[in-house]
Amino acid sequence: MGLGSQIQSRDIKFKNINYLNKECIKGLIRFYYGLETSTIYNTNFELVSILIDIKDSIENSELTSKQKLIIKLYQEGFTEKQIGKKLNITQQGIHKCINSVCCKISMYLNNN
Repeated sequence: MGLGSQIQSRDIKFKNINYLNKECIKGLIRFYYGLETSTIYNTNFELVSILIDIKDSIENSELTSKQKLIIKLYQEGFTEKQIGKKLNITQQGIHKCINSVCCKISMYLNNN
């Protein structure tokens, strides 16, 4: 399984899921929080499986406490700029951190 080119939250359609694609991982991280707090996904087993993969990978990818905080804020919908302002880190620093987390998650997902 993997997330590639299509995520549609209204229709809950997942196609070409690719866990090697950093942008797909970023999309899943952002998408995860909204779906976790909704009831829409309860009947979509493919989506539940993807959410479990993302949750497990965040918990088990050996992220630093700073990375975990940044990803938590990112999941909650804050922009990179807002996160940077909140944590007194440049937007570029936040962007690099999110990309680093996506790489760690991708490695975890593809090795497990």
